[in-house]
Amino acid sequence: MRSSGLFCFSLLLLASIAVPWVAGAQQALLIKDEAAWGYDAWEDELNLAGIPYTLIDSASLAAEDLTQYAMVITVSDQNGTYNQLLLDKTADFEDYVTQG
Repeated sequence: MRSSGLFCFSLLLLASIAVPWVAGAQQALLIKDEAAWGYDAWEDELNLAGIPYTLIDSASLAAEDLTQYAMVITVSDQNGTYNQLLLDKTADFEDYVTQG
């Protein structure tokens, strides 16, 4: 199950690289239920880069409009429920990536 989360992360990371980033002008969506391996690495890196972000848990993902974000980040080392909720939103992730 964790490999599916990694696949989604890789897919979204590739999509985010294609989006030109203007600091402060756009926002990232960070989807996280718990700190991966006990570290809040994504928050630290986004803050250091000056990139504003919205943090949600996987239970909130169903109601989220991915098109409002320049970058969508899924955190690794999450539980099975997290991965299933990401899988449930696969069509939205695919649309997000193909629409750029």
